[in-house]
Amino acid sequence: MGLSSSERVVLDATLMVTPAADAGLALQLGAGQIRVFARLADDHVRAPTVLLVRADRNTDPAAHVEMPVSAAGESINVDLTGGVYAVRLHVNAPVPDNATLADVAHVAQFVELRITFAAR
Repeated sequence: MGLSSSERVVLDATLMVTPAADAGLALQLGAGQIRVFARLADDHVRAPTVLLVRADRNTDPAAHVEMPVSAAGESINVDLTGGVYAVRLHVNAPVPDNATLADVAHVAQFVELRITFAAR
C-alpha cells in the first residue's frame, strides 16, 4: 500500500488480541480521512474477530465502523470531523467461564493493523 504525499502512517503493527482483553487505542486526529487495513496474521484459532472504530462520546456518528477481520484482509476509508477516536479489536473465541490467563493466551488472534491519515 503506497502513501500519497498528503498521508501519514498513524499505526503499523501486529497486535495480539485475546478474549479476556480487547486491544484498543485512542487516537486524536484532525478533520480528514483515515484508511484502516486489518488482517489476521494467522488463522489457526477459528474465532470471529472484529475491528471497531468510533468517536469518543459519539461526537462524530458517521465515523462509527464495525467490520470483520479475515485472513484475506479488510480495508475501509472513514471520513472524520476531528477529535478523539477509539480503535478496538475484539476476538470472540470460546473459553470456559473459569479460564485462566494461560488458557486465554492459547486462543489469541494476531492482527496486522495499519492506519493512515490524510488531513483535509
